[in-house]
Amino acid sequence: MSHATLEFRTKAGRTVAFEERRRRLDVAEGGLVTVCYAENAPEDATAQAPTFGTRRARELVAGLGCAFAPATAAVLAGVL
Repeated sequence: MSHATLEFRTKAGRTVAFEERRRRLDVAEGGLVTVCYAENAPEDATAQAPTFGTRRARELVAGLGCAFAPATAAVLAGVL
């Protein structure tokens, strides 16, 4: 199975080419595709949109930490 080779230009003007291995693309050659990448690692780009969990992981972890911190403190206070 061959993977689509995509090429894009970063905000800084660097041209990056990569093979999309995460999903099949139904786009004609020369067609437009939205590319998602971290500014500090454009070579890890993908044409797959990030999932809700990926986009919100930091907020979810922080929120869960804030929610469990008082309960943990209360349990520790009772034990110690």
